[in-house]
Amino acid sequence: MNDPNVLRDFALLAVVGFAVGAVAGFGYFLALWWSVGLFARGGALAAILAQLARFAALAAVFFALAKFGALALLSGALGLLFARRLLLRRLGEAK
Repeated sequence: MNDPNVLRDFALLAVVGFAVGAVAGFGYFLALWWSVGLFARGGALAAILAQLARFAALAAVFFALAKFGALALLSGALGLLFARRLLLRRLGEAK
């Protein structure tokens, strides 16, 4: 019952899910930071299109993670939050 392959697969799903979520989070939040600046400069249409593209890309990533199970999906969500936290520290919070 204590198969080491099961534990290895469990850990692999968690690590890969976290990594994929973190990469997707960095991309998402960097694109958000860029499009907020774009919107502030008067590029409302481009900012709205960027918003739709960000949502679609993030939805596709989490849909793919969901295909691997709940552990990969939850790990991906933690990776996304981790990326958000790092970027907020790096780029600064809204004042």
